[in-house]
Parts: sequence; structure tokens; C-alpha cells
Amino acid sequence: MSGSVTEERITWNTGEQSTVMYDLGVVPQPVGEAVVLAGGRVVSGKFKGRTVLSPGAQITINPLQCATAKGVELITGPSTLEIL
Repeated sequence: MSGSVTEERITWNTGEQSTVMYDLGVVPQPVGEAVVLAGGRVVSGKFKGRTVLSPGAQITINPLQCATAKGVELITGPSTLEIL
């Protein structure tokens, strides 16, 4: 579980906007890859007050970087935005 807070600004295809504050993050890392579940609330704009979940799988583009002193700087992959 993460103790940090992340803010995301979304612009919808209608031009409306939402600001989401994620205050829950669970990031288990089986075999070095991240399986992410972030949760929070829409704090302004469209869907204000609604709960949000964003599950996804983030993979390491270059797994050999794990063995370097610099480490992995970027993970990427699909995620979903669920507004409850």
C-alpha cells in the first residue's frame, strides 16, 4: 500500500474536465512487474464526488536495467479507469 497522494487531470471527449485524487495505491510486483490498483475520488469537475478505481499492469520495457546501478526508470502498460 502506498501512503502517497497522486493527482490526475482528465479532459473528456466533451471538453469537460475532472480532477482525481488517488490516495490508495497497491502495487504488488510479481516477477518484477507491477500490478497496480489505484483508488481515489473525483474532487472537481465532471463526476465530482464519485469513487474512482484504476487497475492496470505495468511492465518493464528493458528488464536488464534491473541489474544496473541506475535501475529501471520507466514502466508502461494498459490501465482502466472505473468511475463508481
